[in-house]
Amino acid sequence: MAEITRVSSRTIRYYEDLGILPEPERSPGGTRKYTHDHRFYVEGALALKELGFSLDEIKLIGQFALERPMTETERHRAIDVVHDKMSGLEHKIRVLEHLRDVLRSREKTDADPEQARRELTRILQDVRREASADQP
Repeated sequence: MAEITRVSSRTIRYYEDLGILPEPERSPGGTRKYTHDHRFYVEGALALKELGFSLDEIKLIGQFALERPMTETERHRAIDVVHDKMSGLEHKIRVLEHLRDVLRSREKTDADPEQARRELTRILQDVRREASADQP
């Protein structure tokens, strides 16, 4: 499984301990026997991690994917986690689109370079300000 998913066996065991992966069956000798579903869960966890989800958030979403019992509070929290991540990504997309538009307008016209620099600086400062506001 580690070789197929290109993560360490330690990571796979850690994901099992966190409950992100279902516990695999074992051979009579105690060796873990992973199924195709285990690969799905590892790759899903890695994809969520790349999107910026924390391990706790991945665990919460994993509970849903593994069809484990969840309280109403946990279900709402899972929905909120995904919604918040989507909102953050949508904001980043809007910022990147604005940045692209400023760069394109500068490229296509003889716009004042100083004005373009000020606009880019303002955009990037807004991004940094929002990022620091999101930090606990």
